[in-house]
Amino acid sequence: MTVIYKKTTELSDIEIQSICDVFSQVFPEHTRSVSDFKNEFLNTDHGYSLHGLLMDGEKIVGSQSYIPFIYLIDGIETEVALSVDTMILKEYRDFDNIFDLLSKGHKLLKESGFSFVFGFPNDNAYPLLTKGLREKDIGDLSTYVLPYKIGGIKENLKGFNFISKIFSAVLVKLSLFSQDRETKEYRIQKNRAKFNSYRYKWFDANYKKIVKKDFEFFYKIKKHQGVDTAFLIDVNPLNKKNFDEAVRYIHKSENKNFDIILYIGNLHFKPLSLIKIPKSKEPKTFHFTAKILNSKLITPEILYNLNNWDVNLSNYDLL
Repeated sequence: MTVIYKKTTELSDIEIQSICDVFSQVFPEHTRSVSDFKNEFLNTDHGYSLHGLLMDGEKIVGSQSYIPFIYLIDGIETEVALSVDTMILKEYRDFDNIFDLLSKGHKLLKESGFSFVFGFPNDNAYPLLTKGLREKDIGDLSTYVLPYKIGGIKENLKGFNFISKIFSAVLVKLSLFSQDRETKEYRIQKNRAKFNSYRYKWFDANYKKIVKKDFEFFYKIKKHQGVDTAFLIDVNPLNKKNFDEAVRYIHKSENKNFDIILYIGNLHFKPLSLIKIPKSKEPKTFHFTAKILNSKLITPEILYNLNNWDVNLSNYDLL
């Protein structure tokens, strides 16, 4: 078994298709085409991403990708990497292969001048990363929801859709009283001048950007785990007033197209338009981990504090 790393621009279409085939076997609930792959991994600050290939002779049996970003750490531009798509075919899945694939990736990133690597591992990968590769836990992201059509979540509750619609309408109306414009200066932020120009070209690029007088926001409507979901992805500047206005816009403009509105991230305020799901009731835990690669560029006190991060669905590749 060998591990080689290549830039996206160095991969042939045959190699990309092989990676997509591994992806569909490891994650059978998802599919990815060569076009989807290129849309995600070429639309970055560098014009490429980095891909580790676990090889059995000439056969690709596993892969790991890192997407490079320019983030602002206390206002200073810093190269960071998002870890995504850790995958190995079942018959090759053991600690040595996974460790070899990931540790060589971390070594390459460090040698290439990246400050840190971060990611949002699933429940299976989380203990491996935090124990085996010494990534540290930053914290779990929170999930906020507006259950517009409860029957879209559970079929046997369709008869109660009228109640959930009334409940949602009340929340949305109450949010008109949301006037708090306080914004927080996060120590770790996306460099939006560049970030927004490429992030929303990922996958099918079917994102909606709404520009208001004082702010802008992005959202996407997609069937997720069988539920028609309006994902509020990002709001900028982020404050309570802007956030609630964005939810009201989606509720009014798209109510025929979704069952629920979701926001996943870390808010410094309590919105009026969405309900925060208790940790014990969340359908999925959104782990958030990182590892410092260059201690001269960032300190643990900054990196491993969730409240220092402007983080939400735009920071990674769920959709």
